[in-house]
This record gives sequence, structure tokens and C-alpha cells, in this order.
Amino acid sequence: MTHRILLFLYLPLLIITLSSTGCESVFYADNQDLETDWLYRKPVTFDFIVDDSSAQYDIYINVRHENAFEYQNLWLFVTIDGPDELSSTDTINCPLAMDDGRWFGSGTGAVIDLPVLIYKGHRFSRNGKHKLKIKHGMRNDSLKHIRRIGVLIKKTQPNEK
Repeated sequence: MTHRILLFLYLPLLIITLSSTGCESVFYADNQDLETDWLYRKPVTFDFIVDDSSAQYDIYINVRHENAFEYQNLWLFVTIDGPDELSSTDTINCPLAMDDGRWFGSGTGAVIDLPVLIYKGHRFSRNGKHKLKIKHGMRNDSLKHIRRIGVLIKKTQPNEK
């Protein structure tokens, strides 16, 4: 029930943000399977379609975590598999908190949401079905207090900075 209330609170904000920036949202999804520990060997995956490989895209990862998360940063291994069987993997550092312990992002109660821009002006090599896989790269195999990982992919205007 709480997730539905939060969805109704954040969905209008997301729609207003996207419409005010003139960007076209291509794909948005949240993963619902992280209510318990996030295991290193179990990546979060998202399938999406690219229909304009000549366009530029901004790719965001939304990290929803509890304020009991014990680290200041979250390291991620992000892999994009394309329809041409090529794949690329990057290591992404997501700062979650300031040096003094205050969290970046926004939230209610013990849950914080933080959108992290991981690629700006990204170009996909081909049109078609793509898969984005996210694994955590933290010291512990089993990561606690990460509730959800989401992805937002927006088509951007060439003159945006």
C-alpha cells in the first residue's frame, strides 16, 4: 500500500519534469525484487527497445535505499547488451551521502530515492531490443538496505548540456 502512495506522489513529479525539459521518455521501470538482500550474482535486468539509434539518450539509475544503508557510495557494474550481440560494461560510482553523513536524494521516513545520471548523450549502435544489467560491486556479496533499482532512459535534444 505504501508503494502505491509513493507512486502517486512521485509519478506526477516525474511527468512534470519530463514534459518541462522537452525530453521524450523512452523507457522507465523499477525493479520490485529487492525487498530483501541484493545478491551480487543476481543482477537486476531491464529489457527495452531502441527505435532511433541516431538519437542521443540520457540514462539514469534510480536507487531507492533505506537510511540504514551502511556505505556512503554504491558501486555498480552496468552492462548494456545490444541486438548486434555487442556488449559494454562500465563501473559506476553512485555517491549516496555527503562526507558528514547526510543523504543525497529525497524521501519520506527511512527511505531515500536518488536518481543518478550514468550516461549523458549516449548513442546506441543499433535499433532493436537491448538489455541493461546492473550488478552491485560492493565488498559484501549480500547487500542489505537497497530496496529498489530503477532505470529511466530519455531521448535528449542535441543542443542540451
